[in-house]
Amino acid sequence: YYLQINYKKDLIHEDIDDKYKRILFYQNNFLKNIENIIDIHKLSKIFLEIKKIILEKKINNEIKISKIYYYFLTKNRTQKKKIENELSKFLVNKDIFIDEIYLYEENIFNEIQKSWKILAHEFFLEYQNSINSINFYDFYYITWICYKLLSILDEDDWMFFKISKSINHILIDEFQDTNYIQWEIIKMILNAMYNSSAKCTVTIVGDQNQSIYGFRGSESKLLMKCIEYTESKFNSIKLVNNESRRSSKEIINFVNKIFTENANLTTKINKKGKVLINNFSSNENFLKKNKVPILEQVIYESNEISNQIINLFKKEKKEFRDIIILIRDRTYVNTLAENLIKNNIPVSLDKKKSILEYSEINDIYLLLKYLILEEKNKSELFSLLLCPIFGYNIKKLNSYTKKNFNEIEKLLIKSEHYKKIKNWKNFIGNIPIHDLLNKIYHDLNVFSIYKDKNNLKNKEIKNNFLNFLNMTLTINNGRYLSPFKFLYFIERFRDYDDDNEIISSDTVRIMTVHSAKGLESNVVFIAQSYKNNSKNSKNILYPVFNNELNCIDLLYRPSIFKNNKIINKKFYYSEVKEKVEEQNLLYVACTRAKELLIINGFNNEKSWFNSFLF
Repeated sequence: YYLQINYKKDLIHEDIDDKYKRILFYQNNFLKNIENIIDIHKLSKIFLEIKKIILEKKINNEIKISKIYYYFLTKNRTQKKKIENELSKFLVNKDIFIDEIYLYEENIFNEIQKSWKILAHEFFLEYQNSINSINFYDFYYITWICYKLLSILDEDDWMFFKISKSINHILIDEFQDTNYIQWEIIKMILNAMYNSSAKCTVTIVGDQNQSIYGFRGSESKLLMKCIEYTESKFNSIKLVNNESRRSSKEIINFVNKIFTENANLTTKINKKGKVLINNFSSNENFLKKNKVPILEQVIYESNEISNQIINLFKKEKKEFRDIIILIRDRTYVNTLAENLIKNNIPVSLDKKKSILEYSEINDIYLLLKYLILEEKNKSELFSLLLCPIFGYNIKKLNSYTKKNFNEIEKLLIKSEHYKKIKNWKNFIGNIPIHDLLNKIYHDLNVFSIYKDKNNLKNKEIKNNFLNFLNMTLTINNGRYLSPFKFLYFIERFRDYDDDNEIISSDTVRIMTVHSAKGLESNVVFIAQSYKNNSKNSKNILYPVFNNELNCIDLLYRPSIFKNNKIINKKFYYSEVKEKVEEQNLLYVACTRAKELLIINGFNNEKSWFNSFLF
């Protein structure tokens, strides 16, 4: 969005003194208007305190305005009832003061918009210079460059001729996730196809109910623009499909019930399905509490999901690979995963994780680093001494915090493994690192050191050790790398996203709804549906569109202007779009289920569970 508005508007770096002058003018004007309202409507007796504040010369404008706010507004930034009651006695418009407050705030809001754009301009300039200096381009900038280069060409330019002659048919899937710039590029290509050949054809596939990528610029209404365009240029035919080839009748009936405006689905699948909704709010653990912390709710639900999965596995003979657990975001994904693993339920996550993020592998890496380098890194030596290989406790180590590296190293020398360490050091540079690592594993009997009570955890740890050994072998790849170069490659792997999910393995998959789009499963859990999905309280940026759905401005929404009806009006479209996307995300989640849809939750305000599901 910023690329679009940056090319449309000159961001002038104004003198900061000019801004202060304008703000001082707004403040003085606001105070004068409040005073005038009091005088014109003869309200001096009632609001004598306010008038004194305004006329007081010893206090500055900020304090005056702060006192006026405190006098007129509640903590929730609505007008106090006693003010309304007093005004009604004098037959004065009850909103006369609060409207003046809102008008003043609109001026300050507009100043904030100018300020953040100057900051954004500096940030993006620095960012672009940084990536350009290493000849990098990010995905959005590549799209923007493509758009800019094509848009300056004439329709009969040789570039369009070359593009159009190489295409007979174009198919665009998931069109509801298209953004304006992508649509403009597509439209230019389609125009070229139309101008050069009468035989070319186009197919567009999209579902507005599945538009869930607004946070990265998608706009579902572009689908209607596309339909109008293809009808006029290509005589396209609109085909509507409401039949699900995935879900049972019970699931489809449930979806139609909670999405009355969006969904009118049918299905010919005869296999009997089920929708189970469990409200945990009535549980005795929570009845006596006014407000249960979200983490406590997540832990409770995780235990219940574990029991439900075990029941499905034992009684209904469901395999773990038949189950997907869908979550809104990844905030508490580890809490959920750890709980399932404790109950011996195998889990795979869509969250990508470097192998060095596993504690047991990081311990081995620190050991290798200690053997190879002479860095004398105190913090890394502390971590090494605390790990299960050496097993020092934190209390003992705390007494060494102020000592130098050599003093701390004496603890390592006293350990039972020091003779092995001396032996391993002798091999540095004489044998390949993967052979040394294999020897370290063998000498330590490393699997026994890290053995856990949980069988699934043991399986993961063993796989991690073997994967790390395999990775060192891959790094060498028939070459002999120096130990220093080996460490360099390992450091690079720290930032490498290793996708640990193996779809074919018999595991319960935990993933976000965004990740699950396009997938399906016999059993789907919708977890953490009770989390508050409202974004209204956050400081966030919102795009402003014209009729063509092109971004013409970006507005920063500070939370300090809560309940200001003038400012809220500017974000009305964004709020509607956010609400629709939340519903779409839930729609996508529900329609992943083939046979069994299980929804757990608590009656929390402004949540999926409370608003739609229960």
